[in-house]
Amino acid sequence: MLIKKPFIMKKESNILIELSIWFITNIHQKGLSPKLNKLGSKCRFYPTCSDYGLIAIKKYGFFYGWIKIINRVWRCKPNNYNHCIDYP
Repeated sequence: MLIKKPFIMKKESNILIELSIWFITNIHQKGLSPKLNKLGSKCRFYPTCSDYGLIAIKKYGFFYGWIKIINRVWRCKPNNYNHCIDYP
């Protein structure tokens, strides 16, 4: 009987992960998010999308982390009124 080993991704360069973390914290959380909050925009999920992104990138790495972030943002549509707790 032949047993297949699970597919293991190589560890990405830390520079991509660090750049993503910097982008989320400095550009989104410190720059864009306060302006959106003044306009009345509020994240319907817990943790917020930016916190979710930080957790996903740290947990899954650059590529799969960004796939999870894009999927999360895609679910945040104006006609989606469900509030939920959603962890990566």
